[in-house]
Parts: sequence; C-alpha cells; structure tokens
Amino acid sequence: MGSDMEDSAFTFVVRIDPPANVKIVVSAQGVSNVIGVAKLKRSFLAGTGAGAGGVQYEHINIRSTRYAFCGGCKVPASGAGVAARDDWGDRFCGNCVEANKLFLIAFPMQLLSTEVKNSGDTTALTVNFEFDVARVLYVTNHHEKLRRVTENGVTLSKIDTYLQRILQIVPKFFEIRCPRDYSLLQETPLWACPFEGALPATVVIDSATVSSLPANSGNYNTEG
Repeated sequence: MGSDMEDSAFTFVVRIDPPANVKIVVSAQGVSNVIGVAKLKRSFLAGTGAGAGGVQYEHINIRSTRYAFCGGCKVPASGAGVAARDDWGDRFCGNCVEANKLFLIAFPMQLLSTEVKNSGDTTALTVNFEFDVARVLYVTNHHEKLRRVTENGVTLSKIDTYLQRILQIVPKFFEIRCPRDYSLLQETPLWACPFEGALPATVVIDSATVSSLPANSGNYNTEG
C-alpha cells in the first residue's frame, strides 16, 4: 500500500493551545515535548470505479506524525504605539525569548493521489488531528477536508490552518473508528461518530441494516 502513496501529497500546518500548566519546548536536538498525528477518519473504497480510489486497509488511518517546532515569534505591544503582532517564520526564532516563541506542527501526509480532491468537492475525506502533549493524549473537535484550495488562480496542496485559528485541545477519553457506511447507525451522519474528547458518548447500531460495502452481506443475518 505504501509504495503507491505520495509522501507529501498534502500538508496541513496547525497551531495548538496547550493546557495551562504545560509549556511547549524543543530540545537542542530539535525534539519537542509535543508530537501530533494527522488521521483520515475513513478512506474511499479500494480499487476503481464510483466511490473508489482508497486504500485496501482503510482502518490504517494515520498518515503523518510530526513534532512541534518554532515557527515564529510573538512581538509584544510597545509604548511607542506599536501593536502586538506575530512574526511568522523560523528566522524570527533565534532572537526570540522563550516565552514568546510560537510553535507549529506541519503534517505532510502520505496519500494516494485519488484521495486528494479539488476545491468544492463534497466527497472530500475528513482529516482530524491528535496530539501527545507531555505524555498525555489530546484531541480537537476541529477537522479539515482533504481538498486543494485555489487562490488567485493557483492550486495549493498546503493549508496554513494556523493563520485562521488556534486548535483547542482536550484530553482524549476513548478511541473509536466509525464505519464508512453510516446507514448501519441509527443516527444522522453529522452526529454518528462521537467526539473522542467528550463523555458521555453513544453509538447506536441498527442491527437490521446490512452494510452496502462489498462482501459484507454474507456476514449478516437479518431474518431473525
């Protein structure tokens, strides 16, 4: 499967808001106390044809793992009427005091070319993020769509999410992989897959429904 993937087919660059008692640090060797993963909630069906173009083992969904790094410096407001600002770029990190450093995580994702859709494509896959912050797992309720963006006539395969928002993270309480075929659940697709950072959480399975995915019908008996 991996030999058919592009190593950096699409990249998301994100910024997180760490817990109040945790400070993001990067060692002299470039290793941070924050590491994140970018995951596909589900891929497409394997093969070709309508609705296909995904991987064979679609539950193997982690497509990027990266440490946090210094990506800029926060400049405080001064008494000379200069407003506070964020200077983005690693060139600003060298002379930046530790407390003002801005940390980012870039996720170059391993993907099949067929998994990346164009701007406006409603079938685009969902990407979510998970973080290990000082040895505690965190999740965010924010997700992105795996589709290119067109700006000024140029098609981009890199999304600088950190310029629009800081991701709010909460402790991860449980892990779930929801089915690709949401008709198996007695909920609407919007709420069918519960957020892993909130409790209580429920998944209601419709035991009378047979999955429409290939080779699954033989595994169910709905006749009682």
